[in-house]
Amino acid sequence: MSELAEKRHAFRSEIRLPVLYRRKAPPPIKAGVGWTHNLSDEGACLELSDRLEESSAIRLLFQTDHGSLAVGAVVIWAASLRQKGEGILHGVNFPDVTPDQRQALHELLRSIT
Repeated sequence: MSELAEKRHAFRSEIRLPVLYRRKAPPPIKAGVGWTHNLSDEGACLELSDRLEESSAIRLLFQTDHGSLAVGAVVIWAASLRQKGEGILHGVNFPDVTPDQRQALHELLRSIT
């Protein structure tokens, strides 16, 4: 994962936010909940209960103190946590973030630093 971190353009801030996710395809479209481990305006590390395949397109809804923020994401990698009963980590990027979504992500990240 350190090699992936080296390829990032944006600094990731450690933040724990609840997130709802929904796979876009293939059927059956699956939904679930999880938590962020870190976040930037380009991507995030998420802890989810289910393993999603690499390249899966998903829709995320972050829950914040200032409301919710929806973004599309693509799963880059997935890895099980070492402790039994914990979730599965997923690295995701946000390939199609709009300027408004990017601004909302910047404001969210500024509010935690």
